[in-house]
Amino acid sequence: MTKHDASVQKNNFKKVKLHKKKRMETKNQKKVFTLQHGSKKTVGPPRASKKKVRRDTKRAQKNAKYEQEQLLKSGLITQEDIDQLQEQQDMEDAANEE
Repeated sequence: MTKHDASVQKNNFKKVKLHKKKRMETKNQKKVFTLQHGSKKTVGPPRASKKKVRRDTKRAQKNAKYEQEQLLKSGLITQEDIDQLQEQQDMEDAANEE
């Protein structure tokens, strides 16, 4: 043992004690916050990532185009009907934005 071992050990003990104290303070602050504001855990599934949202919107657009093509081929709907529906949707979107 060197002559400084005892002082180093004492120093380390002080640091550990201080660290424990700080950890307890933060823990208590968290408890107080949850008591005042309530738990912040969300109910239900988490939001999808931006990448997944983009992918899903692209997929929905492709599916809509495919359905329109199938309806046009079958003769149930004409191109004019599709144009009218799109105009109505655009008007509704504009009204909702205002």
